Amino acid sequence: MSIIEEKMVKLFANNLKGRAFSLWKCQTNIQLRGGRQPITFYINTRHMLYDRFLCPSYEQYLFQRYQDCLQEKKICT
Repeated sequence: MSIIEEKMVKLFANNLKGRAFSLWKCQTNIQLRGGRQPITFYINTRHMLYDRFLCPSYEQYLFQRYQDCLQEKKICT
């Protein structure tokens, strides 16, 4: 989708819950207290949260589920 990067970050942040939201608020406060710009890059935000909350093999797990779905569809057709 063609959404401005800053709006993507805000949209992403608005959908966070629990510990992920707390981490986001903490990082934002650190940025502002340090006199730096607020977080505006979606990719950096996503990586920060993925590194913190997902296990390293999560992408591999998703890929395997995707492959399983493709194989099931081939068998059925």
